[in-house]
Amino acid sequence: MVTGDNLRTARAIALECGILGSNADAIEPNLIEGKTFRALSEAQRLEVADKISVMGRSSPYDKLLLVQALRKIGHVVAVTGDGTNDSPALYEADIGLAMGIQGTQVAKESSDIIILDDNFSSVVKVVRWGRSVYANIQKFIQFQLTVIVAALVINGVAAVSSGDVPLTAVQLLWVYLIMDTLGALALATEPPTDHLMNRLPVGRREPLITNVMWRNLLVQKSTIHGSRGLYCGSSGHNCHVSWEVNLNCKAELAIVADFFCYRVHQVHPIEETRTMLKQKRLSKG
Repeated sequence: MVTGDNLRTARAIALECGILGSNADAIEPNLIEGKTFRALSEAQRLEVADKISVMGRSSPYDKLLLVQALRKIGHVVAVTGDGTNDSPALYEADIGLAMGIQGTQVAKESSDIIILDDNFSSVVKVVRWGRSVYANIQKFIQFQLTVIVAALVINGVAAVSSGDVPLTAVQLLWVYLIMDTLGALALATEPPTDHLMNRLPVGRREPLITNVMWRNLLVQKSTIHGSRGLYCGSSGHNCHVSWEVNLNCKAELAIVADFFCYRVHQVHPIEETRTMLKQKRLSKG
């Protein structure tokens, strides 16, 4: 909390709101005065910026210095404000949030998000929805990669081994335009849940496709091909190597069976991708 009020008032509000846990926490550098922070060297500001919980008697320039210091040490910074004097910090922050009712026009123009009801608890909703959108994008990417890689492997192996491909262009077009569209809608429209707030924030340099997602992709792809092989083998269809089908079955039947097997086993990646966030596997990547 960065405020222009004196330290005693700022400490009382911070204790009431839970920003400071107890009176024992109300010491420097947790509780600091603006002019003290301003008088520090740049190296010293970078050292204490991460420890500051409350800054009292601060000027707009002190707020700006704090935002700059936090960004330099790698934090993603969000700033809330409503006055014209808050505009430098709002503009410098990664995310600026201005109050829609009491906020000045200058503050609104310098911010990225306007809180229409001036309710600070709305920031929690913003964070929840932001994390939900990010998680849904990750789930959609994992599902799409699973489907695409599986199709490439199936057609690639068949083309090399037999000179023919099991999935035709029309079938692939049907897969991606119809089935994947419905799957994408199911994944992209997942509503935000409270457990998202228990996850650690996403780092500035964290990749969108995490190591855990790559691992899940390999597991799902292996499951698809393994189940497909068992199905084709148990049904007497030589779905992998040649369209000359065993047991005197017609080649058309093998193609249909192969395509059906491929599509049925796309249900597993959809359900697996939908539940992976609840199991917190993405947050460990």
